[in-house]
Amino acid sequence: MFSSTAQEILFYNYAIMLYLLVLWFFKSIQKRRDPVYLDEYNYYNYKKRTSFNFALITILPLILWAGFRPDVEDTRNYRNGFYDLDASFGNIKNILQSEGKGKGFGVIEVFIKMFIGENDVLCFIIFAAMIVGIISYVYRRTAIDYSMAMFLYFISTMFYSWNFNGLRQGLAMAFTFLASFRLFERKYIRFAILIFLAFSVHASAIVYLVALFVYDRPPWSRRVLITVLGFATVLLFLDQFTDILENILEDTNYAGIVSRIEDGTGVKFLRVLVNAVPLIIAVVFYKDVRDEGDVVVNFSVNMAFLGVAFYVVAMFTSGLIVGRLPAFFTLWNFVLLSWELDRLFDKKGHKVLMEILMVGFYFVFNVYAMTGNMQSQFGEVL
Repeated sequence: MFSSTAQEILFYNYAIMLYLLVLWFFKSIQKRRDPVYLDEYNYYNYKKRTSFNFALITILPLILWAGFRPDVEDTRNYRNGFYDLDASFGNIKNILQSEGKGKGFGVIEVFIKMFIGENDVLCFIIFAAMIVGIISYVYRRTAIDYSMAMFLYFISTMFYSWNFNGLRQGLAMAFTFLASFRLFERKYIRFAILIFLAFSVHASAIVYLVALFVYDRPPWSRRVLITVLGFATVLLFLDQFTDILENILEDTNYAGIVSRIEDGTGVKFLRVLVNAVPLIIAVVFYKDVRDEGDVVVNFSVNMAFLGVAFYVVAMFTSGLIVGRLPAFFTLWNFVLLSWELDRLFDKKGHKVLMEILMVGFYFVFNVYAMTGNMQSQFGEVL
């Protein structure tokens, strides 16, 4: 039997999962409005299908849970850091002039504390609103089924991982996710600004620059293959690049982690398999995906390819560093999977069956990941 804190986490995890599943069910039986095709950028905008109010009631429980959470994962460190933070303009200058990393996160945190004082719960709510709000906004515009995408985002444990644990990286991931629109629109300066903002929050965001090489390429094209294999090769021979990683990827909360990389256990095969599902379907239905010609679909496949390649490398190197990088790309998995289930399994019976199988598969993974996580943190109480 788990401790009371672990039981609380698991209870809210399953309760919100059920809540999102119910919302998805009711949304699926409604008549869907036609998306707007953005001919200038060659992709569909699905924003009209989901109202702002529906999106708000979808993400509100997630935000509140993140705000009122107990001391799990890195929460205590973030909470103590918030209490100790000097909320003054003078400290902003000190942060910017310091040699530490994550300066952007520090500045944002100072501004938040200036307005809310010592209320750490409200601070966590604001950060969660920023992260989940941005992800929700992107899914409203790009996912053919918004409710499915948000359900998958939660049940895959991505919400938990990057709000309760890697908060700084979670915020950086949200900024890079949003920056993708600037690529679709070929507004490279705006893309660079958002990537720089994300980099100032967490240095690992620099990895998203790889999207520049594949954003306008069809899946499996020569450039995509060369890009994926090239970056995967660099990561595979990680021991030859530890000095670079020490300066670029490692953040101050994990000082010395690169020097201990040989002790890393790598990413578990089940996590790799779960994240590979959308890509596997895309490979099986290769011709249908290529014929679609939609920029977002092509981009999602390429991002899934990068994510899986990075995860495979992380299996044989270290989950501590390399295993943190694929999440920048796998946020697109749920855009891709929602499109695949809608378009590739268009017969109603086939689609329903695939959705049931998908929910069951991700549920098993969620139980495995969350219970394992709770046991590693709190152990078992007899």
